[in-house]
Amino acid sequence: MNTIVTTADDQTQVDQAIFRNVAGHFASGVAVVTTAVDGVPYGTTVSAVSSLSMDPPMMLVCLNRSSNTHDQVKKSHTFAISVLSSDQADLAYRFAGKG
Repeated sequence: MNTIVTTADDQTQVDQAIFRNVAGHFASGVAVVTTAVDGVPYGTTVSAVSSLSMDPPMMLVCLNRSSNTHDQVKKSHTFAISVLSSDQADLAYRFAGKG
């Protein structure tokens, strides 16, 4: 199992109340995980996302090791999670390829 640990600098701090509110609204669903390496964007659709810690605010996301996005997240050491609403199925399908 690979573990990527990142630390946030002072400019990227997350308000705990906002984090709790967002994490609490994602009981289950679909999200898109994205990253960029050398200016090239990568992304994949995921359903395994959960809040991990409130202090510091952390999220857990599970990526298939065969996913190209997995490899790029390892290189960049950063990623974003975009929680999709029910009317964003087109985005879920767009990123649902091999990732």
